[in-house]
Amino acid sequence: MNQSNNLLNEILDHPYWYHRIPLDKDLYTPGQFQTDPHHWDQLRLPHTLAGKSFLDIGAFHGLHSFEAEKRGATDILATDLWFGEGSKKGFDLVREYKKSKVVGREMDVNDISVESVGYFDVVLCSGLIYHVQDPFMAIKNAVSVAKEIVVIESAITKKLPSCPAMEFAKAIGPTNIRWIPNLECMKEMMLAAGCNNVEAHTYSPSTHDSIDIPQILLGEITKNTPLYRDHELLHEIDSVELGTECLILMKLGKSTKIATKTNTEEKGISGWIEGSSISLLEGKNFNHHKTKSLRSRIINYYVSNGLNKTLGIGSAYFASRNTGSRGVVVGYK
Repeated sequence: MNQSNNLLNEILDHPYWYHRIPLDKDLYTPGQFQTDPHHWDQLRLPHTLAGKSFLDIGAFHGLHSFEAEKRGATDILATDLWFGEGSKKGFDLVREYKKSKVVGREMDVNDISVESVGYFDVVLCSGLIYHVQDPFMAIKNAVSVAKEIVVIESAITKKLPSCPAMEFAKAIGPTNIRWIPNLECMKEMMLAAGCNNVEAHTYSPSTHDSIDIPQILLGEITKNTPLYRDHELLHEIDSVELGTECLILMKLGKSTKIATKTNTEEKGISGWIEGSSISLLEGKNFNHHKTKSLRSRIINYYVSNGLNKTLGIGSAYFASRNTGSRGVVVGYK
């Protein structure tokens, strides 16, 4: 077996993937996070990064870092703390498989500075600020090392009034801290951190049919079945009970990679099962989110296309509370 096949087997057998990263045609990491196309358009990142430097703060498995390389970036640094079984090994395996030049450095966002990392043309901090104790410090550090553009992406709250504010919630995770800002708060923090001007919008993660990676579907276990750590179904690690709902992450021969849902009482598990032990829950797509009303679809269209000023502050605020679960603020230096 050649080195490439050995690496692919290591990737498939890595215990936990979050990012769904393209490897080759019809091959990808069996993770749960997949958007269209790889979150790029929703983040308002430059379509091409030819000759640009790129910093990915909170990179995790490296979806955005490797996409930046694909789009022409030549100096790419991915930073994260890589806690637990979702550790840096996944990032390193993909980097080796792709023969990538992306540099990975274990670093806390609080330690990001010009002295520690230098300057970057484009800086991205996605899915991180609501996990840290001081979101403003994280944003300030990201802005401080950006030459041209800095993009901050976060979960947003829909419970707060239109003034800049954050909701505090305890969550399971490395810090047990979860600050959830509203969109106005994100905008004001970016300006206070040193951006000359900002653009903001909300969105809901989705996967378009045109994407070349199979969408994540929901399934149900049809009989008590062993769960295996590796894709060859050799090492049993647990069992999955009849009727359990799960995400179908990848199908490979007779085996299927699944992840069970998490709740407040029990941590979700992931692994491989015999494909015959699962049935598809028809019409249920884990990645696809639809707005509920024509009015919310219209407002989401205007906001996502940068035309919210034409609707006035009131309707823009309505949109930020009702049409998307995530917020993006793009700052310019």
